[in-house]
Amino acid sequence: SAFAVGSAGVGYEYQVAPQDVLRVTVWNHPELTNPSGTRDELVGRVVNADGRFFFPYAGSVQAAGRTVNQIRDDLVTGLKRIIKTPQVDVSVMQYRGQRVHIAGEVRTPGIQAINDVPPDLTEMLARAGGFTAEADLSAVTITRGTRTARVDVQSLYYQGDMRSNVRLQPGDVVNVPERRDNRVFITGEVIRPAPLWMP
Repeated sequence: SAFAVGSAGVGYEYQVAPQDVLRVTVWNHPELTNPSGTRDELVGRVVNADGRFFFPYAGSVQAAGRTVNQIRDDLVTGLKRIIKTPQVDVSVMQYRGQRVHIAGEVRTPGIQAINDVPPDLTEMLARAGGFTAEADLSAVTITRGTRTARVDVQSLYYQGDMRSNVRLQPGDVVNVPERRDNRVFITGEVIRPAPLWMP
């Protein structure tokens, strides 16, 4: 494949993107964790289009392209001005900023959000519900920008060829084609004329 192969999560850390929703908790300081005082604890902080969000006493915090641990460290530094030893937790409430598109012969085609699980091809195809009976596993394509690579997913699933387990990136389009090019039609003196699949 022309794209990087996944390696079962080795070296993968999710990087926050614009439109992701973060939950920031400052322990023992509800006025910072939930400044609006609402009962709804699911209120999060949306990362703006410029990749930043505002947090009291820490100001404008760069989030896009960074891990939750890096964001937490910035918040701790900012909050040390008012809290002696701030204990801060940052997590992603909603993964909305990075997506891939899965099209073709899968059970639920559409957009799949990239989250903290490594976005390898097998993971995203599983989230799309797996394949239909008409899927051509030997001719799956991945389009990234102007480049398209063909991936033999059949060898991945049936021969364990991990070279086909591509690590997807935001904006990738995965297409699982129909096997119509591999069909032959049996006609004539047969009980039931029908298409048959060639191996």
